Amino acid sequence: MATRTKAAKQELKEALATIEQLQKRVTELQAYLRVDETLKRKTQPGDKKRDATAKDEVANAIAVLLSTNPHLKTKTIVEKLLLGNVRIPGQNNDAYVSQLLSRDSRFVASRKHGWSLTSSNVVRLVNGGST
Repeated sequence: MATRTKAAKQELKEALATIEQLQKRVTELQAYLRVDETLKRKTQPGDKKRDATAKDEVANAIAVLLSTNPHLKTKTIVEKLLLGNVRIPGQNNDAYVSQLLSRDSRFVASRKHGWSLTSSNVVRLVNGGST
């Protein structure tokens, strides 16, 4: 009897861990879908107005990513953006994203942990854009 109880507890523990992983994946997919919806418009490289729009779209996509995945390294951010079909202007994706993050006050850098949102921007995103 004790063996069946122990096995049931172990199976429950494994099932809960699987559910937690699936919930995290659902959150990531929802973030990608939100980013994809905001980036439906395609831009042409070389058009300054459109490049500025692309810059804003990339920055907003990064903000959404960091709202669900705090503390990401630049390379990981670039990989997730590309997986989400976000067009990154420029020839060097890592350098472009790094300089964009450095110049945007919504983001904070940590050499140890990577990029994250400032606390006020996390609250703003959670509340749907309002403070």
